[in-house]
Amino acid sequence: MAQPPQDTTTYAKSLHSLRAIFRNFSLTLDELIEDSSNPQRPRICMWLSAKADTAAGEYVNEYVWLLDFDESGERIVRTKEFSDNVMARDFFPKLKEAMGRERERKAAELVQANGALHIVVKQACRVIVSATGTWMWVALSMDK
Repeated sequence: MAQPPQDTTTYAKSLHSLRAIFRNFSLTLDELIEDSSNPQRPRICMWLSAKADTAAGEYVNEYVWLLDFDESGERIVRTKEFSDNVMARDFFPKLKEAMGRERERKAAELVQANGALHIVVKQACRVIVSATGTWMWVALSMDK
């Protein structure tokens, strides 16, 4: 999937942002192989199975992670991740579509819940409901 390398902070932010999308995420270690042929460069290879609940249904994928450690074996100095790209190619467009429908549903619920406010929208303005449920007024140019 041609993802560029990420530093620890960027990767942590990326993972954190996925928590709301992938509910009940579980990662199962199916197999672990230790390569001790080079004591100056310990390495492990893990085969992992992932499952989660999403707006598009169940997410199921497999990964292989290759981790290289420093000489002490305590710090990861390089990682490579391999995943089922065909599954990702087919799943993520469905997820994006389902998340859009979910946002629209939540916005409609918010509008319905706030219906008693009797918001009057003037001709020159439009109400936009953000993903957080905040009301924003956006002025539009008008041709006369």
